[in-house]
Amino acid sequence: GSSLWAEKFDARFTDIFAVQDEIAEKVVSALKIQMDAAEQTRVFRRYTENVEAYEAYLRGRALLTEYTKVSTLASLEAFQEALALDPGYVLARDGLATASAEMYLRFATNAEQKVWGERAEREISLALAADPNLAETHQALAAVYRKKDFNWEKVIEESDLALQLNPNLEQPHYYRSAAFYHLGLLDLSVEEAEKGAAINPQNRTDFLRAKGIAALYAGKYSEAVLMLEEVQHLSSKPLSDSHLAMAYYYQGETKRAAALLEELSRDESASASARARAALASFHAARGARKESLELLKAVKAENYIDHHVAYSVGATYAQLGQNNEAVGWLRRAVEIGLPCFPLYERDKLLEPIRSHNEFQSLLNELRESQKAALSRYGSH
Repeated sequence: GSSLWAEKFDARFTDIFAVQDEIAEKVVSALKIQMDAAEQTRVFRRYTENVEAYEAYLRGRALLTEYTKVSTLASLEAFQEALALDPGYVLARDGLATASAEMYLRFATNAEQKVWGERAEREISLALAADPNLAETHQALAAVYRKKDFNWEKVIEESDLALQLNPNLEQPHYYRSAAFYHLGLLDLSVEEAEKGAAINPQNRTDFLRAKGIAALYAGKYSEAVLMLEEVQHLSSKPLSDSHLAMAYYYQGETKRAAALLEELSRDESASASARARAALASFHAARGARKESLELLKAVKAENYIDHHVAYSVGATYAQLGQNNEAVGWLRRAVEIGLPCFPLYERDKLLEPIRSHNEFQSLLNELRESQKAALSRYGSH
């Protein structure tokens, strides 16, 4: 609890690498840290010798945290600028992979998704080939698995590798948090979000979004609304609004929920519009508006973007429409492609009409066992 060393540094940004090395050396000396050769290499490694490339990279990382289409595209430009100045700058390549995955999930139109998905894969492959032992590269690979493939096992595996190499990274904790709430491990999801916030308290968006979705799936709707409304103010609609609409709906604000989804369904983002339309279809079905519900389902299928959240809402829609076999079929598809969240299926009132259906009961039993297995595997992390 006492100060061991402090000093003021005053230097130009052009001298930033020398200043960083000097600070590192003095901290190591003041704390009397004994480092082996590998640790010294990691502490004193320079990933580029080009100050302008470094500055462009920092700008790209900062822009990535704003979570808007404009800022994400600007981050891509910054990372490209860094690579133009230093083609061997692997951290910038990691940034390109992460930003491309973000574009794929949050902002790409149907026509653009394939391009962004392929670019994310290409950039992370180049980064791995350049340096497979870099923490940020495994962090970027976790981002691709999280935002493009929805492969939660790989998300957790790559996030763990990143944190082993650099425990001071915050994003792997948020990737783990997302994996856990999709797997139904809501307490673990919250724990990971809090670990991320402890590393960087300024990143409110990822923290609130992760905790807000975990609260939503846990049935804590008022808590979810408070957190996801703040995310809405900090970022753009495709990031949180479909979850916020669900939180409104479950706490009884059905008109407000529908209005939010109506707006989001017109967004150019393939994922945002498809998720919004599918959820809105379930709302319409629940209030007996069969025609409007079926029209939205037709539009969702025509757009050809089906992820786990879309499949889940389609299943909920069919449940409300009384088409039990169709409902269970779509819910099983949602499980298979990324949403085996037992607490959600167990609690969701939109699934009430099929609650006693034998096939749905079988699905619930499978999800309960899947959750237990996941908790046994990851609970000791």
